[in-house]
Amino acid sequence: MLRFLASVMLLALLAPAPATAFTVLAVSHDNGYGYCNDKLEADEAESCALDACRQQASDPDTCEGQYWSVTETGEFSLALGKGIWGVGVAETIEASEKYAVQNCGDGCAVVDRWTESVGMPEYETQPALDLDDPAHTVVLIATHGSYDEYKPDICHLDYIDVPAGLSSSIADLEGTTIDGLTVEVDGFCTPHKATDETNTKVEWRKLDLQQRVEEYIALGVPPDHLFIVGHSAGGWAALLLKMEHPEFFNAVIAAAPAFAGEAWQRSPQSAAVRAAYLDRMEKAPDLSALVFAFANDTFEPPEALGQLQHANGVEFHALSADELKQAGCPEWTHGSFTTDCFALRWEPVIAEYLAKRLAD
Repeated sequence: MLRFLASVMLLALLAPAPATAFTVLAVSHDNGYGYCNDKLEADEAESCALDACRQQASDPDTCEGQYWSVTETGEFSLALGKGIWGVGVAETIEASEKYAVQNCGDGCAVVDRWTESVGMPEYETQPALDLDDPAHTVVLIATHGSYDEYKPDICHLDYIDVPAGLSSSIADLEGTTIDGLTVEVDGFCTPHKATDETNTKVEWRKLDLQQRVEEYIALGVPPDHLFIVGHSAGGWAALLLKMEHPEFFNAVIAAAPAFAGEAWQRSPQSAAVRAAYLDRMEKAPDLSALVFAFANDTFEPPEALGQLQHANGVEFHALSADELKQAGCPEWTHGSFTTDCFALRWEPVIAEYLAKRLAD
């Protein structure tokens, strides 16, 4: 059984506000839109957003839920262009408008704003999955992206195909078999540490993943049956762990691996740390990984990850804008991994990679 919720436990909040609330933005092909925020149920937020979109759209049937926010606080802005959209989140309206236009692209303008007021819940990491037959199980440890270095992270691995959530390309593998081995998915919400005087956030994440792998090995799962699936900062942390401990687990599946935020925001210090990480990865004797990079990704486009392409053991897929468009993926390509369009086109690539690695 896919145990998304087993990886985290929501602790009761002292404040009277609900622990979790949902926002959904729906957009039509002709740029009709609607959103509903701070709803207590995901279905309620989606239904409300779709109804609002259909009231505006000239072709109501094309309205689709395009953006989800779960317990994320701050000022939100929505920018629209011709068939494209972007959402910005920040502490001020002015900054959120700036980010919305940047995420949308050329020819976009801000059309709406709203505020999220529900506080972020705390999480406690739960034990590894309880496996019936560890020796004959393949475990995919799925980990999420990250906020900036000095903010704690949230994750939504109890939801599929939402920002900071679990990709359906991985969820669909739960319960399948590969050469007689059963696949289990562990949606691992890592402890939500921020950068401090000891480690960068990605180093903390690497140590969290190392501990998780050790738990499964102690349960009797062979190292060759363990894979880490990471999106964004989660992918970067997984690559660091593989670089330092190549024998520790089988391989990494990294989608849009990223460190130090969007390229235009990086400080000289962050850029230097990032460059040092890439140099070490390129020289690693074994960096067995399947890596997906997305054209126009404002964090790490394929051309920015050239050193990874040359690293020993890396199978690198640079997904072009045309490929993503044909698959129906959204313009904000850094998040395309957590959309059903990615699963439809590239889930077979992931399944084939797992089978190949297990056969080696």
